Amino acid sequence: MFLKGSAVAAAAMSFPAIIPATAFGANERIALGCIGVGGMGRGNMRNFLAADSCRVVAVCDVQRDRRERAKKTVDEKYGDAGCVMYGDFRELLARKDIDAVMIAAQDHWHSLIATAAAIKLESDGPVLFKQKRHGFNNEEIEVYKFRSMYADQCDPTAKNAVMKDDPRVTRVGRLIRKTSIDELPQFFNVLFGDLSLVGPRPHAVAAQTRHRLFYEVVDGYFARHRVKPGVTGWAQVNGWRGEIDSDEKIRMRTEFDLYYIENWSLWFDLKILLLTPIRLAASEGAY
Repeated sequence: MFLKGSAVAAAAMSFPAIIPATAFGANERIALGCIGVGGMGRGNMRNFLAADSCRVVAVCDVQRDRRERAKKTVDEKYGDAGCVMYGDFRELLARKDIDAVMIAAQDHWHSLIATAAAIKLESDGPVLFKQKRHGFNNEEIEVYKFRSMYADQCDPTAKNAVMKDDPRVTRVGRLIRKTSIDELPQFFNVLFGDLSLVGPRPHAVAAQTRHRLFYEVVDGYFARHRVKPGVTGWAQVNGWRGEIDSDEKIRMRTEFDLYYIENWSLWFDLKILLLTPIRLAASEGAY
């Protein structure tokens, strides 16, 4: 996607082929964000930089090695002319001297646009829903989702869990919750550094089951916050997703989360990413 001035738009992960550098005005100062997502290689970057109609002045990625490689590629083009690296996307957006920011997003941009349109057509209210959740080291973070309930019935506290055939959920909401499309905006949380792609799913700060907060039900519950939470996790691909209406469900989720933390490896993360679309398609726990 690319951000032009103060407006945000979307593009696919292979954006150099979709939005060429010549789409920008002469000498416009642009930034490339989240280089690692979607696998934008140095070859693609060189092709994008080949046009002289704009100038890349900053790169942003949460992983240091990827942004360093991107900066090296940019410096090869401009002769080490001061390209700035950022690890936090919010710092990049705070700059006032950049004309546009291009973000390499996952190849779900068409789903994002279609979902946003469907939500607006069915019911009044904002497209996105924000909720306070526990992040790394118990810090509170604001997590984004597509709104799946009627605006006047949304529950930011998550004290009243969504149940099967819940009247608060819209027709579009039922579909996007079932398919987890409602979670796609959380890739922005990944950009901001609040979430990882893989990790224990972040729970709402006030979430509870049977009128008890999760940490009151599970001993050692906060141990799951020793790592950054994720968009998907080991518990989810093993069927522990959706409504938490019993003590057993939150205990099992926590057990799987702690297993993930204690047995983490790069291959484990890759396994979870590969299993996610397969297992979610067969899941029956989300309403």
